[in-house]
Amino acid sequence: MHEALDALALAGIDALALKGPALAEALWPEPGDRPFTDLDLLVRERDRVPAVATLTAIGYRHLSLDRSLHWELAHGTTVTLVPERGDGLPLDLHWELIEWPRGQRIDRIAPEEVWRRAVVAEVGGRPALVLSWEDLLIYLAVHLAVHHALAGERWRRDLALLLERRGGTLDWTAVVERARRWRVRVSLWLALDTVARQSGLSVAREVLRQLRPRAARRAVLRRLVKGSETRRGRLDHLIALLLIDRGRDRARAALASVVPPPAWVRLRYGRASTIAAYRAHARRLLGIAARIVKASGW
Repeated sequence: MHEALDALALAGIDALALKGPALAEALWPEPGDRPFTDLDLLVRERDRVPAVATLTAIGYRHLSLDRSLHWELAHGTTVTLVPERGDGLPLDLHWELIEWPRGQRIDRIAPEEVWRRAVVAEVGGRPALVLSWEDLLIYLAVHLAVHHALAGERWRRDLALLLERRGGTLDWTAVVERARRWRVRVSLWLALDTVARQSGLSVAREVLRQLRPRAARRAVLRRLVKGSETRRGRLDHLIALLLIDRGRDRARAALASVVPPPAWVRLRYGRASTIAAYRAHARRLLGIAARIVKASGW
């Protein structure tokens, strides 16, 4: 991690350490007990292209799964880079904290204020920028709910440890205010409610009351996140859609997911023909829908 941080700093690019080693040292009683298979760094959106170029120059290459680097830089929020020499960990370079399904940027955590509140902590024996505690709580909770549909023991444990160790000193008024302003209130509620129930920790009833959605959506979300992690993983797109705070934003996201812009869909599926790209997108949507129906038992 520090090789990457040093290279970015030399290029004049600020970077902030997320998850992984930063959480292990800040929260876990034994840092070595916190597993991680990659490293996560946050840069400003304006720095995403020079950051990739800088990391490429020191021996990283883009890991292409089913999305090109060009698409990810234009429409995504993260790129995954792997060391060419093969003896290091992959690095996820983020320029936003949360990626909603299929790139629909409906609820965005305000980036510049996060940077203003960042603090310095020791990571791997050296100082590095990390999120403030309140921003970290929101990030971990929303990441757990939106990206992982509440699945993943280590991510639930991260949030539980933060609540256990820092819950009594957090500025909960600021947490609720930011969650409302960033429109991540429902995802924050679901993660806090679920983790508190599972771990036996308490979150102030008034805090949960201010965050929770209406009773019908609460009941649906609680039902969807019950059961095995495999089941929740199959429902991740539906859960993420239901976590969007505002009804009009959910409708917009659903419509954009079904009929994305032509340029987006051509680049996403690597097709020169718009019709061929929409066909590929339709096949993918049908697969997601079949998975959701099977997992939900509808």
